[in-house]
Amino acid sequence: MITLEDLRQALPLDVLLYLVDEEGAGVLTPEGQARAEAALREAWAEVESYLAQRYALPLPSLPEVLKAKAVDIAVYRLMLRRGIRPGTADEAALTRYRDAVAFLRDVAVGKASLPLPPRGSPRGPRAGPPSGGSGSSPGRAWRTSDGRAPQRGLAGAKRGPEKARAGRPPEGQGGHRRGDPRPHPPPL
Repeated sequence: MITLEDLRQALPLDVLLYLVDEEGAGVLTPEGQARAEAALREAWAEVESYLAQRYALPLPSLPEVLKAKAVDIAVYRLMLRRGIRPGTADEAALTRYRDAVAFLRDVAVGKASLPLPPRGSPRGPRAGPPSGGSGSSPGRAWRTSDGRAPQRGLAGAKRGPEKARAGRPPEGQGGHRRGDPRPHPPPL
């Protein structure tokens, strides 16, 4: 969920006060804070309504892109309380709201994704290797297609004179891919 602090970081204080200070106190009153928090809750509920179509809730973490979109929605909801004046900067709030909703729709249907595990998946695209494993490429498949662990190294492979050439195949035998006729590029 997003917080009042997220809203404060996204907006200058005078804009935040314009949106929530209906008493005209010139400071963030408890009433104004309650209005802002209500808009944040409503915005987050809207965000979750889209995310629930693809991700398990509650989210394990909050990606920055979601925080920004939720703040845009909250600002729009606060603007609606005052009224959006055509031809002013208020229209930027409407545009940002529409952009946020379009992004959330794309996430919901799979056109955009988040660094989160999808619904029903124990691990997502940014999760690390399974327990007991190690590696530097998060999200890699750590098993072959038949479910076996991949072999490491060239155990049992015959190695002849090419061993001195750092594992390169003999001249003229290719080397980019197995069966590729192109020779290796010259050493630097």
